[in-house]
Amino acid sequence: YSSWTDSEGANRGMFSVVTVPPNKETRPITDRLPVIIQPHEEKTWLDPTISDMVSLYDIMRTTPHDTLSIRQVSETVNSVKVDTPDLLR
Repeated sequence: YSSWTDSEGANRGMFSVVTVPPNKETRPITDRLPVIIQPHEEKTWLDPTISDMVSLYDIMRTTPHDTLSIRQVSETVNSVKVDTPDLLR
């Protein structure tokens, strides 16, 4: 995460989503998953003093199978024009 100032002087937040290959359950529907940081690894992941990238690469792994709950949703979730509570059901 970070921020920058645009040409009009407004401070803008930014972030990146780091992805890894899908696990067994998600492979049929996607070719990547966001990295899911486990609670015991959060302190290491967020430590700005770490310069040893190998320790961070160890955290960036595919989520083990049987960890995520997967359910089909309407394709309307793909539209930025739709923003209703029904999308969360």
